Amino acid sequence: MNLVEHEYDPSKHLHERPKKIFEERFDFPAHVQYFSYFMTDPPSDRIKSQGEFKSLLDRLGVPEHYRTFSEKFGFGVKTANNGDQLYVIWEAHTEYYSHQIWHIPDDKLLYIEYGPITFPGYDYLPETLGVRVNALDILVLSDTQMTTEEIQNLMPEQHIYGSQVFGKEITVLTSFTADAHHAERYLVFSADPEALSRHLTQAIDGIVTTETYYHLLMRPFPDFSKAIDQVHQLEQILLQHSQVLSADISKVDAETAKQWLKALTSDFMTVGQFGEQMRLRLSSSLPYYAIVQATVRAQQETAFPSISSAL
Repeated sequence: MNLVEHEYDPSKHLHERPKKIFEERFDFPAHVQYFSYFMTDPPSDRIKSQGEFKSLLDRLGVPEHYRTFSEKFGFGVKTANNGDQLYVIWEAHTEYYSHQIWHIPDDKLLYIEYGPITFPGYDYLPETLGVRVNALDILVLSDTQMTTEEIQNLMPEQHIYGSQVFGKEITVLTSFTADAHHAERYLVFSADPEALSRHLTQAIDGIVTTETYYHLLMRPFPDFSKAIDQVHQLEQILLQHSQVLSADISKVDAETAKQWLKALTSDFMTVGQFGEQMRLRLSSSLPYYAIVQATVRAQQETAFPSISSAL
């Protein structure tokens, strides 16, 4: 499924449902990489991240007339001299933004593997605004029913987890272990090319959505643990202050009492601020968990039986 540049004008598709644009254009085998970044100030960072993405397209040499943007979505398309295709996609969400890169080789018999994308001249080194939430390295293979040995050669980790999605037509495997490039590896394959083509964007969206919101769900917990320790320390300070007050309250003057009151008020405000910060950070946990559950249900997952017995 080659893309001839002069036949395609992405600006004509700007108002379509974003991923609908690609459903008939993504092909396989494919090497997909995904990166998401946390936004500390979403209204401002969303705009900045679009500028950052445009700079990435400039560096990759994506022609201006093969780019398109809306407020929260953008992409660029490039075709190399050897016929390989590169799709670079930017999406801005509530608390994070993401880059998704697809390398689709023109040679359908080409052996693809994990690691850096091998599209000619490709280099992904964006100056990102926020802290990375997660990174994924995904291989999409077709017309194959992979053996245990082939799977182990691609994913030599000790434990591999898998499921079959969309009516058992597509297999998805992962080790949930970050590689040397700090990316978690996924393998997507099917013996039915038509089924894979029909569900490809949904399968990849399901992987990146589940992974990203899981990492967002877990993100506040280290800070929450630290905050509990800090609150405990503040409580001990308040207790010491209270003991001093109880012992000396009968013999202090008005100025000293005023200073005590000021110090106590400050301490109580600090405790209250910690509580409010954690409440805000943890308030997203339930909706994020609901997104993960809904995404998994939409994938129509069933267990991949050979993983536990054969690997």
